[in-house]
Amino acid sequence: MHNNLIPTYDNDKFIKELKQSLKKREKANTFTPDVTIVNTIVDDLCKNQPLKVTAKKISSNDSEKIILDVIATFGTWLTHSEGKLNNSSNSEEDFQILPQGYEPNSNHKRDITKALLRIRNAKPSSETISRFVARTYKTRSANLDHSLMAGVWGFAKRGRLSLIENVSDDPVFLSQVCEAYDLIVDTIKNAEKSLKFIVNAANSSSIDLAKLGDHVQVCKWLSEYEMDELNSYIDLAKINAFNLKPLREHLKKFAKRVSSWPEIFYITNIGNLTAGQIKRICELNGIEVESTASKRAFELQIRQNLKSLGLSNDQDILLPDALRAAEAGKLDEFWLILQARVDGDSTWSDQLEELKI
Repeated sequence: MHNNLIPTYDNDKFIKELKQSLKKREKANTFTPDVTIVNTIVDDLCKNQPLKVTAKKISSNDSEKIILDVIATFGTWLTHSEGKLNNSSNSEEDFQILPQGYEPNSNHKRDITKALLRIRNAKPSSETISRFVARTYKTRSANLDHSLMAGVWGFAKRGRLSLIENVSDDPVFLSQVCEAYDLIVDTIKNAEKSLKFIVNAANSSSIDLAKLGDHVQVCKWLSEYEMDELNSYIDLAKINAFNLKPLREHLKKFAKRVSSWPEIFYITNIGNLTAGQIKRICELNGIEVESTASKRAFELQIRQNLKSLGLSNDQDILLPDALRAAEAGKLDEFWLILQARVDGDSTWSDQLEELKI
C-alpha cells in the first residue's frame, strides 16, 4: 500500500451498525407471526377488544409484545403500500378511543396509536393481510445481482449509503446491501495484495510466471488494458522461459506507473470506483452482468403472467421466486399456488415456502 494512501472505507461504520441491527431484528423475530395470528389481531382491533384478551389467543410468553410489534409494523406497511388515510373521514373521538391496554401510558409505554388507527380504519382484507405477512415475515432467499451491486456503489458514490434504508427496510434487501458492500471491499483488498506481489516481482531474482498470472487476473478489474498488456508479456515469457528480460522491463515500467499514479490503483473508497469497474468486479465474482436474450424473454413472460394475475405490485419478490422455481423444475407448482392466492387462499405464502425454492 502506498504510504500516502490509507484505506478509509467511510461506510464501514454504517455497514457494521446495519449488520448489528439486522442481528437484533432476527433475534427479536424468533416467533414469526402467520396469517392466522395477524387476522386475529386485526379482527380484535376492529372489535375494540382489550390487549390482554387478544394476547390470550397467541401461544407465546411474549404475546403482548408480539401484538404491539405486528401492529406497529403493519400500520407502517399499510401507509407505505397504500398511502395515508384522509383524516377528515375520522372523527376526533376515533383518535381518542383506543382498545384497553393499547394506551401509550400503559405498562409497555409504547405509542402505536397512528399504526393502530391506520389498521382499524383501513379494515384490511384477508388478501392484504396475507400479502403483508408474505412480504414481512416469510423467509426468502436472494442472490446478489449486478443491479444491486451497482445500486450500493451508486449510493456510496453520492455519499448517501447511510440512507439506503429509505429504499426499503426489508431485512432480505438490507442483508443483500451488506453482502454487496463486503464483496466490493473484499475484492478491493484482494487486488491490493495482488498488486503488491506484481510490483515486487519487478525486482525479484526469480519470477513464478503462473503465480504472477494469477495475481494479474485478480487485478484485472482495476485496469483491463494494463493487465491484458502484462498478460501478453507473461505469455511471451512462457514461450521462451530463458528470456525474461522483456517481462522484467515491463514490470519495472508498470511499478513506476503505480508509484506515480497510486490513486488509480489503490482504491480508498468504493465511491471512487467506476461503473465499468463495478461491472468487472461482478464478472470476477461470477455475478451475471447482462442477461441473455432468452433469459430476458423468459423474465418478460413471467412479468406478463404476474400482471395478468393482478400481482404486479409484488413482482419484486415473485419474479425471483419464479426464476428459482424454474431452476428447481417447480414452475408449474409455483403458478398453481399464485392462482390459489388470486382465488382467495390466504395460505399461499406458506405453500410457496413449502416449495423450498
